[in-house]
Amino acid sequence: YHAGLSDKVRTRVLEDWVSSRIQIVIAT
Repeated sequence: YHAGLSDKVRTRVLEDWVSSRIQIVIAT
C-alpha cells in the first residue's frame, strides 16, 4: 500500500482489509 497506487487499487485494498479478506496491510 503506497502513494504510487491508483485510487481504485488503494480503495480495493482498504475495503478488503476492513472486511477481513486480507489481514495485514504494509504501508510505505
